[in-house]
Amino acid sequence: MYWRDEAALIREEKRVKPNGYKETVKTRREVFANKKTATRSEFYTAKQAGDKIALVLEVRGADYQEETLVEYEGRLYEVVRAYTESGETYELNCKEAQEPPETAQEGPDEEGAEAPPDADATGDGVGDDGATEQGPVTIQNVRWIPLVNHIEDGAHAVYALENYNDELVARHTFLGTQDNPLQWMRDTTEQVVHSRGADIPIEI
Repeated sequence: MYWRDEAALIREEKRVKPNGYKETVKTRREVFANKKTATRSEFYTAKQAGDKIALVLEVRGADYQEETLVEYEGRLYEVVRAYTESGETYELNCKEAQEPPETAQEGPDEEGAEAPPDADATGDGVGDDGATEQGPVTIQNVRWIPLVNHIEDGAHAVYALENYNDELVARHTFLGTQDNPLQWMRDTTEQVVHSRGADIPIEI
């Protein structure tokens, strides 16, 4: 795969304004992607849920942060399912969104505020203009977001552990036969992350 396609991953957040009214804030990030063709099983799975797959994109795992909207070639799509085998890449099955594309509001970028990863940052010290950047590299606001590989009727989907519930557990091919797997996953995650004394917030 050559990662020649470009897409925008869009996250929607509900916020309350000072006057008490709610507003939807969209944060978008440009990423490289590979356009793929949906398989017959993907079409069948989506059809069962009442959806029609209109776009399949492959994105890097480091770029995908559970966004629910994708803008591609000027059209807006809704992510129906996100598949991954190793976590290195995600396959996003998308249907056409009901609303037209809108310009999303950028997230905070003041000093000390958490900012979304930059898709142009390759980690090799070279910017998109070809200039070499030198200096120390630091990582701030580190969070641990454990994921669950949900397997149901041969299909795979990825959920954040904090959003995984008893209903999904019961439908999981393997976890549904275990005794309290949710608590086991939470306990194991904390043991692994904190095993070397690291104080990393875990979203569970």
